[in-house]
Amino acid sequence: MPRGPCRKSVPSGWRALESRLAGITDGEVLLDTEHQRMLAITVNPMSEGGAVLLFEDVTDRQIAEAKIHQLARFDTLTGLPNRAFLHDQTEAALAALTRRGAFATLFVDLDDFKQVNDTLGHTCGDALLCAVADRLRSIVRGSDVVGRFGGDEFVVLQYPLGELDESAALAEQIVEVLGRPFQIQWPSDRRWGRRRHRRGAARRRQRRPALE
Repeated sequence: MPRGPCRKSVPSGWRALESRLAGITDGEVLLDTEHQRMLAITVNPMSEGGAVLLFEDVTDRQIAEAKIHQLARFDTLTGLPNRAFLHDQTEAALAALTRRGAFATLFVDLDDFKQVNDTLGHTCGDALLCAVADRLRSIVRGSDVVGRFGGDEFVVLQYPLGELDESAALAEQIVEVLGRPFQIQWPSDRRWGRRRHRRGAARRRQRRPALE
């Protein structure tokens, strides 16, 4: 068996390879090298003993697959889980309902967000969405999931849920946090420079974010 530097960086991978060579099974083993490359080693046992090993550098393929998975499951603007990811997480929560207990789904909608895009531009609107995402991430637990449902709509999957009051408490915290003014960094090429703009946050139970 190989005894080079690759063995030091991935001992578990080499143990898997040794098991395959011992005749337990055949197939493909993925190994990370110390040079940050991914190798796919295909083991084909021979009827007369021994095995044929095929080594392939699959680093670029793994990176491409990871990017495809990222695009399919996460929002490209905010980095939050997207609608498909949220659907899968909700299905998993429902399947584990008897084992892990109840959960809550909170929908967050930004009032009059279209007006932000129309008056201040899509760059400002995108920056506001990212700021909202950051605030939502900052107030949830590690087990909760914050996702972007689409447009100016966000979803918080509160899971597991100990008491029903926890959901109401989080909803009130979301209203309070998003009711604070937002400070957006304006592009330097805008003619009016770093303009200050504040929207009233008190109306409609402070669900509308304030810009500053």
